[in-house]
Amino acid sequence: EGIIGPHTAWFRLQSPPGQVIGVQHPARIRLGDQAFFLGYDLDRDMVTAGETFTVRLYWQAQPSIRADYRSFVHLDALPDWSTVAQSDAMHPGGIPMTTWPPDCYAWDGHLITVPNDLPPGVYALRTGLYDRDTGQRLPVLDENGQPADNAVPLQMVRVRRAEPLRTEQLPLRPQAQLGESIRLVSYVCPSPASISPGETFTVTLYWQATAAVGADYTVFLHLLDGNGTLVAQGDGPPAAGRYPTSYWLPGEIVADERAVVAPPNSNGPYRVAVGLYDPVTMVRMRARNEHGSPLPDDQVILDHQFDGQGTPSYNDG
Repeated sequence: EGIIGPHTAWFRLQSPPGQVIGVQHPARIRLGDQAFFLGYDLDRDMVTAGETFTVRLYWQAQPSIRADYRSFVHLDALPDWSTVAQSDAMHPGGIPMTTWPPDCYAWDGHLITVPNDLPPGVYALRTGLYDRDTGQRLPVLDENGQPADNAVPLQMVRVRRAEPLRTEQLPLRPQAQLGESIRLVSYVCPSPASISPGETFTVTLYWQATAAVGADYTVFLHLLDGNGTLVAQGDGPPAAGRYPTSYWLPGEIVADERAVVAPPNSNGPYRVAVGLYDPVTMVRMRARNEHGSPLPDDQVILDHQFDGQGTPSYNDG
């Protein structure tokens, strides 16, 4: 197997056919009947917002190749796969693909710069090839030769804040423990703190992992009326799906903004309850207050109470 690089003046055998010796993440994935993806190298899987990291891809053209395809590497946000950073190469390896010998592969370097203002979380790194004239991507084939996607999934990349959150920066609130590895350390309610009928309001929760979590949990934020009846809710994965709990680093504080619409035909006073549950079993994580005592219904009642007419009141939590 020969190698093609951006400055290659000759070909030399150095790998078995269809393989790249020493590649960090080997693969052999067909893109239509045009090319093979043979793997990639990544210089790191954790970056700080504003930094640049390097990806090196390995491609092999098939004898049937018909066009000079461009390569791309995208960093995509979950859960909608919106692209937040990318790199494109006009010619992988710096050489038009239609000129590649079929028994050689090319290495294809990319630099990905993470935006300074990108929210912390985990993002999907994906790659592929596309026609430079039409923009159409080559289909990625599964083991049975059937189209499965239009991009090759590589791995998740963790993006950290340039300046990590610290508890002393947050409002002082009673803390609560969820399960054995997650703590609710603070929260911020609307300012001015009020809930009017039909209004969308936002609460930002601040979670901290005290140990590796090991599973992905769903956050619930419930609006309860004076009888404790659920009248509105905002459930979902933390950080809008960008940062599943299984990726949280011990000690890290995660900001989780949640929106709820107050019911138009319901009267207060309202209370706000939060917690975590397993999305498969729907079982809530055990909740305890800062003194270690169990909390009723495994939910944390925030110390803000609203009368439903836009006037806040408070309880002692």
